[in-house]
Amino acid sequence: MIRFKRWLYNGNVELAALIAVILIMIFVGGCASTTYGPASWWSGAGYSDIQLSDEPLVFEVNYDGTAYSNVRSVELKALARACELALEHGKTHVYLLERRQTSKVRSGGSYAIWNPRYATNAGIPNQIYNDAATIPGRALVVQLLNDPPPDVFALDAAATLARIEAEL
Repeated sequence: MIRFKRWLYNGNVELAALIAVILIMIFVGGCASTTYGPASWWSGAGYSDIQLSDEPLVFEVNYDGTAYSNVRSVELKALARACELALEHGKTHVYLLERRQTSKVRSGGSYAIWNPRYATNAGIPNQIYNDAATIPGRALVVQLLNDPPPDVFALDAAATLARIEAEL
């Protein structure tokens, strides 16, 4: 601790403040990150997809949000990934075969707080909180098509992706 104080007194206050700000941004930004992208090993948020069949071209697309995501944004991001897959494979339309909610409940554990206003004689913590959160997720099974039959309601991949990007 004494070395740290000497280091600060030697004119390194600005550097220490900069390091503190960067660390706070990393920790806070990492917790609430809901940006669109592949699933992160750090938070688990993002998309993943797996090809189920070659002919017809069928994929399962999963998107998991964070505790700060809303269900609508998770749904749109899963659909955006399905549209991207269609365009990557040279297809023009996405036909939705199945849609599932894959939300999870994460328990962060319980913790107790001793509040002197409601103190007991024994000094036992008297307010217990549970840090639990629902993490929204969505799974879509989609078929990628070029020319959908007239009786099938398929989404135009490029137009749908443009609308989703404008909304998000």
